[in-house]
Amino acid sequence: MDDQQRARELLAAEIDRDGFHKAAAWIRDPKKATTYAEDEALRAITAALRAAPEGFVLVPGEVLRMMVGCAYPVSTEIDPRGYRWSEAYLDEARPHMQAALAAARPQESEE
Repeated sequence: MDDQQRARELLAAEIDRDGFHKAAAWIRDPKKATTYAEDEALRAITAALRAAPEGFVLVPGEVLRMMVGCAYPVSTEIDPRGYRWSEAYLDEARPHMQAALAAARPQESEE
């Protein structure tokens, strides 16, 4: 589900909670027109969904081959083991970098 649809779901859930079930169903449907106030709310919710918490930056969900290449000194074009970069090496390194990024992300607190 994309951020805009998630925003629609969140706004609709709040409207549903207030007992306006038909309005909530309308907002959930991306084919239906929304009012100016609903548009404003949807833009604000979408922006909040896309924002990283203070002090954090977003990282991609999938590491690309180019990102692996940028992680090593470009001037040498040699990986730390002394091998020249190859497509195979970059592909081999991708899951390791992805795991490192995932391990480094803050864990949600249990509060």
